[in-house]
This record gives sequence, structure tokens and C-alpha cells, in this order.
Amino acid sequence: MRLTIELVAHRGDRARFPENTLPALRGAVEAGARFVEFDVQVSADEVPVLLHDATLNRTGNLDRSVFHCSASELSATSVGETERFGVRYGDTPVPTLEQAVALLNSVPQTTAFVELKRHSLEHFGIERVLDRVMPVMDAARFPWVLISFEADAIRAFQERIQHPAGWELRSYDHASHTMARTLSPHYLFVKAERIPADVERLWPGPWRWVVYGINDVESAKRYGALGASLVETDQLQLLLNHFVKDRNRG
Repeated sequence: MRLTIELVAHRGDRARFPENTLPALRGAVEAGARFVEFDVQVSADEVPVLLHDATLNRTGNLDRSVFHCSASELSATSVGETERFGVRYGDTPVPTLEQAVALLNSVPQTTAFVELKRHSLEHFGIERVLDRVMPVMDAARFPWVLISFEADAIRAFQERIQHPAGWELRSYDHASHTMARTLSPHYLFVKAERIPADVERLWPGPWRWVVYGINDVESAKRYGALGASLVETDQLQLLLNHFVKDRNRG
């Protein structure tokens, strides 16, 4: 039986470009990704921006919190990941969510997973973050899915609008299964290493499974056989080269 596995570009094509930047998103869609994932924090002046961490230490080599920077300051701050890329992407700034939406509007066949980060949800509160994010996403002409580890954020989003949402599991256990049934999201995300070795089939339900932390072909096939219809990867080109060729042969 031939598996049908879709690939999600984790923080864009982060193997080739700095994560959560416009070049990373552009690189992913130009490579052929049908799904991209990126992270959203909120700046000091409450503008949604693309950033995984609550600080700029790792990607920008700058000891500052996103909550102490305005959107204009972040737009002038490089997050070129010098430890990985040297000075190659030294002029790559933190993009706003609005800029990411404008970019992806040019490729409306691409689905975006928009992750609300815990740091911003705790700092500003769930409702204020949704108040800032949802109007920006209203301009999206592509399919998008709001995702978060925080079940309360998913629940609040579902109460506001009938729109696809995804819940990210911190553990694959009975308590998470119970919460998944309660939320009934369109997607469930789980890190590969959190799935017990003796699992023969991922929980069935109204959701589609996304397994992340997958960077080789054999692992992608393994979790596809367990019931994952999507795998999220940092090695987009590697997996695309295999699965696109495999799909074409089919």
C-alpha cells in the first residue's frame, strides 16, 4: 500500500533560511511545500510578529525580550541566525504577521499553520492576543489553521469563530486523549519522540494527525503508517525530493 504523506515546512524552509522569516516562507512555497508552519509572538505595541522565542537571543544574538520591543524596532532587528548562517542573512528582520499574510496571499494553494506561542498568551492574555491576530488573518486568501499548545486558547478561538484549529499535545496519554475529544480540533500535533514505542495506531477521531520532529524518510513513513497524514520537518528539500518522486511514480 502506498502512503500519502503531506509535508509541513517547520518555521518555513529553515534548513536553508533563518526560521520564521519571509525568506524561509518564500523558500518553502517555492520548493513546493503545500503546508507551512510559523510561530506568532506579540510585540510591546501589540503587533503580531513571527518569532518562536520570547527573546531575540538565539536568532538575533540580542539580549532583549519581544515584549520590550515595538514592531518598528523588530523590523530593524536582524534575526539572521548568525550561528547557523554567519553574515549571509544579516539584513533579515523579524516580519510582522501582516507581511507573512501578504506573502502567502500570492500562493493561495498553500495552507498555513499559525501557532500562538505560550509566552505571548501569558503576557497579554488569550483574548488580547486573539484580538490582535484574528483581524490580520481576516485578510488571508489562503487556508489557515490556528494552532497552540494551550487548550484554553484553542477553546477561546473556537468560541469566536467556526474555523479550523489544531491542538498541540505536550504528552501522548489518557489526559491528552480526553482533552482532544473535548476540543475536537481539525488537527492534532504531536512530537514524534512523545509517541510511545508500543503505539500501533494513533488515536482515531475527527482530526488529522501532524507528527513533527521528522527529518528523515524512514521516520516519515513510519509515522505515516501509524496514521499521520502530515509530518512536519526541518528537512523540507530532502523529504520533498523523496515523496514528490514517489507520488509521481504512483
